[in-house]
Amino acid sequence: MIYGIMAAMPEEIEGVVKLVENPEVKFIGGREYTIGTIHDKNVVVVFSRWGKVAAASTVTTLIDVFHVNQIVFTGIAGGIHHDLKVGDIVVASSCVFHDMDTRPLNDRYVVPLINKKYFDVHVGARLLENLQGMFTSNNIVSIVGQEWVEQFKLNEVMVVNRAIASGDQFVNSHEVRNDIINNLSDVACVEMEGAAVAQICFEHDIPCTIVRTISDSADHSASIDFEPFAKYVASNYSIAIVSTLLSD
Repeated sequence: MIYGIMAAMPEEIEGVVKLVENPEVKFIGGREYTIGTIHDKNVVVVFSRWGKVAAASTVTTLIDVFHVNQIVFTGIAGGIHHDLKVGDIVVASSCVFHDMDTRPLNDRYVVPLINKKYFDVHVGARLLENLQGMFTSNNIVSIVGQEWVEQFKLNEVMVVNRAIASGDQFVNSHEVRNDIINNLSDVACVEMEGAAVAQICFEHDIPCTIVRTISDSADHSASIDFEPFAKYVASNYSIAIVSTLLSD
């Protein structure tokens, strides 16, 4: 088994790269792929860059060049479900493109030719339980530090298994947020890569696991909260999440 581990931002993946033992680096398509092991599991770790095209290109390289058997994507997302708060974790049950619209040829959100609206995502049997066990009120300080626990009120982290919506858009307006809520009511959060990763994995018939950390509420406050969370919390969350995934 070879795991391809991805994130869209350098802050989300730098800490994971440091976990790699006996690393070997290869440069392909402007990306740095780090090959080695984490917890005795074979891995290829890469910063994919933002957006659907970047993510799809990176996943294709992981599959075709490095012959990975499973994709793991981690990083931050904007929460849109009313019960989610900053610091909560969404394990994707499925992914949908919130900006896919080929009407009147197809229904809104349906990917042409494939004729799918939602792409299912792999969730290990114990993953939710293991993540909840990792992100307890007793452990969270050791993961991110007391200062950031206090600033972002991370004491009680909730782990949920719900749908995620992707699009090439940083959602920071009530109008866009409400459109997604009204038309994709099962979606927990929004980001820019997950559905592209899930589609490529579907087409290649390999499993992918997508885990997102809520960094903001995907509204007008998103730009205020996003940067410090990404810099000081996301990297440590990614380390803990990947460690948990590889032990599942």
